[in-house]
Amino acid sequence: MATLVSFFEWLEKHKGLRTPVGEFARTALRDTSFPREVPSLDALLDYVRGMAKTSAQAVTIARLAYRDYERSVRPAPRL
Repeated sequence: MATLVSFFEWLEKHKGLRTPVGEFARTALRDTSFPREVPSLDALLDYVRGMAKTSAQAVTIARLAYRDYERSVRPAPRL
């Protein structure tokens, strides 16, 4: 059985992307206070909104990244 990848681990795998999600990953990985365990989208957005110099764009990208993460770790439907 495969182990579930955390959001933080997922970000580590996406830090090389030349996209807004990749930039978000690099920023999060440099942030020593970024939570290693993010239990939900709401928890992530609360953290991002509380960061200094947060923009609406950063919140949107965080939401996009977390939804991409959820899709990547969700089990495939049984046929």
